[in-house]
Amino acid sequence: MHLYHELEQSMRALKFDFSEERKALLRAITARIQEQLDSGEKVNLNFICTHNSRRSQLAQAWAQALAVYYDISVVCFSGGSEKTAFHVNAQKALQQSGFIVETEDQADNPIVRVSFSPEVKGLKMYSKKYDEAGVDSFIALMTCSDADENCPYIPEASARIKFTFDDPKVFDNTDQAVSGYVERSLQIAAQLKFIFSNLHI
Repeated sequence: MHLYHELEQSMRALKFDFSEERKALLRAITARIQEQLDSGEKVNLNFICTHNSRRSQLAQAWAQALAVYYDISVVCFSGGSEKTAFHVNAQKALQQSGFIVETEDQADNPIVRVSFSPEVKGLKMYSKKYDEAGVDSFIALMTCSDADENCPYIPEASARIKFTFDDPKVFDNTDQAVSGYVERSLQIAAQLKFIFSNLHI
């Protein structure tokens, strides 16, 4: 399946320039997903942070696009311990890498359509709680330490793994808002690419 050209170019340019310690974590996540694929179970990934506004949303978009790119049967969700809104700077960071982002309403917590391929309907993204994924079971990937601490028990989680990143919120209202968010978005994307490129059907 084809991705949008600019997005595919962005994806191909991602480098695995992270530490061996981080690679060990990514291999553990890969192994957990592969185990479920091998058993024939449906794989649902739920990226969870506190507000479901930045890191978890970026991770969901990139993971679903990478799943399509590598033809891995995985469904990706995101959620928070509370609802806020999908932050506009995170949306812009995805646009910078070639996603098509369209806002469908002007509510305080707007619905945003994020597309990565002309052949697939875009993801319907908005801020929601982690238990609104609508599935009985998922692998919970905790993208911020606060959420990991504030959600001591997630009944739907078949596995729960810390997959944390620094919050790009620190760049809000600064001259680095665009570059800071893009950097964090690509950091998340590169680590997810490491995972998906090591999965096999």
